[in-house]
Amino acid sequence: MEKNIDSLIENFLQIQTIAVVGATNKTEKWGYKVFTTLQKHGYNAIPIHPTLSEIQKIKVYPNLTKACQEHHIEGVSLIVPPSVALEVIQECHQHGIQHIWLQPGVESQEILQWANQHSLPLIYQRCILKELEKRHTTST
Repeated sequence: MEKNIDSLIENFLQIQTIAVVGATNKTEKWGYKVFTTLQKHGYNAIPIHPTLSEIQKIKVYPNLTKACQEHHIEGVSLIVPPSVALEVIQECHQHGIQHIWLQPGVESQEILQWANQHSLPLIYQRCILKELEKRHTTST
């Protein structure tokens, strides 16, 4: 499993356009930190939040489907409660998105079972911020 997760992480970090579901303009929140860190590392981070219109002058989409209408979303990072995450993962499946990263605390047994039944690989129990930091410090 560990080798498989490492391979999924490597593949995820090779893509360029990542939707951040749960992005926010509240600087103390993980959704903000993930969004801005991805930007800082050169990714095209697309913020998804149901009620915000922009974050740092970047258009926010109310859901993944709307974002997919304007962008070629290659991967999704989720920073939302498990109750919201299952619906987003189902949207990913509908749009053919195979790179999905659940921040710690997002996963649930129901999500993992659904993803397994639909052969949808998930990265979970690993923090994207720590993985990006590891790669940044080893490449400098």
